[in-house]
Amino acid sequence: MSATVTGPVHVVAQVSEQVTVSQVQVWDNGTKLGNYAGTNLDQTYDLAPGAHTTTVLDLDSSYAVIHKSSVAYTVAASCSAPTITDPTMNEVVGPAIDIQASAPSCIVAMKAYLDGAPTAVASVNGDAFPNPTWVSVSTGTHALVVNGWDAQGNVYASSTVSFTR
Repeated sequence: MSATVTGPVHVVAQVSEQVTVSQVQVWDNGTKLGNYAGTNLDQTYDLAPGAHTTTVLDLDSSYAVIHKSSVAYTVAASCSAPTITDPTMNEVVGPAIDIQASAPSCIVAMKAYLDGAPTAVASVNGDAFPNPTWVSVSTGTHALVVNGWDAQGNVYASSTVSFTR
């Protein structure tokens, strides 16, 4: 059974071998995260959501591997989706809507999608759309979704808000 980690991954190792250890290396999914002098390791890594296998290697002075240990786990997304605050669900609106959405600080950009099509609206600060953000709507029932992106490029979609003009 694999563990699930939310947020940064904390790797701690204390190496004790019969020969002198010159450095400890940390690898994740085949990518070297770092090498550290000595026998103690206490590092934190901000890894993308998904499956991971992290390996700690201890090396001798010739850089030969003395020992390695691996652990498999899953990193869960630690961010959440934007919340649409205007328009509201089942609201009857006029010829234009003022799109309002908020997002947690882990969101670095947002874009609104009206009936599946991207609008010209996007924020770069991640916490809210510029105020006001007016978008024209035709007569009928519409669906609005706001996607948010974190710094790693993961997409978080809001719940759909349906409204009518």
